[in-house]
Amino acid sequence: MVRSRPVSVGERHLGSVVAGAEGWNFIAADPVVADLHGQRFPSPEEAVRIAALVLGRASRPPAAPPVLRRPPVLRLVRRNGEPDPA
Repeated sequence: MVRSRPVSVGERHLGSVVAGAEGWNFIAADPVVADLHGQRFPSPEEAVRIAALVLGRASRPPAAPPVLRRPPVLRLVRRNGEPDPA
């Protein structure tokens, strides 16, 4: 007999886990957790925990882009310390 359990976070069904010889195999039903499809977990509870983390990361707004600074201006200096006129 095949044992399976649904994986839901809140009211959102994300997939199911199916008992196998080496743990519980995740079957993704929601594209948000597609990266977890086929992964093995030691228990259904662990699959729910990881799926909730993935869902939480996907629903967070993206981080602010890094502040881009202008590159430093490089000037050539002659051996005597005077700036190059070029």
